[in-house]
Amino acid sequence: MKDTRVIIFGVGSVGKEVVRALSVKKGVKIVGALDKGPIAGRDLGEIAGLGRNLGVLITNDEDALFAGTGADVLIHTTTTHVAETYQQLRKPIVAGINIITAAEELSSPATYDPASTKLLDDLAKKHGVTVLGTGLWPTYVDIDIPLLLSAGSRDVQGVKYCRHSDFRAYMGSVVAKHFGMGVTKKDYEKGVREGVIVGHVGFEGSFERLGHYFGWAITQVTKDESQFYGENGTTTGIRTIARGWENGVQRIEMEIHVCIDEGWDTYDKFEIVAEPSTHMMIKPALYGTRPVANVLVNHIPAVLNAEAGILTRSTVGAFAFGGESGKYVR
Repeated sequence: MKDTRVIIFGVGSVGKEVVRALSVKKGVKIVGALDKGPIAGRDLGEIAGLGRNLGVLITNDEDALFAGTGADVLIHTTTTHVAETYQQLRKPIVAGINIITAAEELSSPATYDPASTKLLDDLAKKHGVTVLGTGLWPTYVDIDIPLLLSAGSRDVQGVKYCRHSDFRAYMGSVVAKHFGMGVTKKDYEKGVREGVIVGHVGFEGSFERLGHYFGWAITQVTKDESQFYGENGTTTGIRTIARGWENGVQRIEMEIHVCIDEGWDTYDKFEIVAEPSTHMMIKPALYGTRPVANVLVNHIPAVLNAEAGILTRSTVGAFAFGGESGKYVR
């Protein structure tokens, strides 16, 4: 049985964890790594902190990389939005490489950008490859776990998910910049006005996916946000509560409360309102970039087994489906 050949696209905090996750997997081989930063030319194992070289030099020459490695899968960790993701993935798709991307909007791309979604889907189908958007949130904690928990229920009326997260692992990253963590109130308000501070990206797509599986037509999404400031006047906590409504009936509530205070009590809490209802808590919460990378890597078999095009179907096999059964069947 031949090894699955993998390229890493983006060797930042998540990309490094992807390398570590792959290093303990059997039957996979990292054959290339792409990064546009100053680490180009250095060994991937050194940059990822493996304590040994992998013999894979990070490159910024994407044309040579995609054409010359014979890769089966590319794991992509550098974008959020559908349009920019399409631009970055065009070349590996044309080269016949399947894609697993952490881009948040790719969990339900047509919710955000139907035109770019069609371009991406058409290109993937033309070249016979699969494109999957996944990650910790969106996808794993807010879609897959609720679906799995619902398998012992029927007549699901609602889903609630609350995440209290230790955000220290993200400080200094693009994610922290998007959340507005560690800035003054003045700079926070300025960032919101300029569209730099956007908070969590993915509520709308996650609500669309859950609505699809449980048979709801989500007609409205509302959000309430609060900021918490420390003694030095900068943000130490951000809380957002988003709700999905079907014609005035609340179907989904998701809360994310990120904090950098020492001793912050973290957890992931779930409730499936159904017959019977199901409650679950993960404590402490899934932390940092490691579980993000693990979710990406663990989807390699699913992508290789899937049909060509954008894959939005959950890899969870049994759930309390609420729509016509035929729409969940290939």
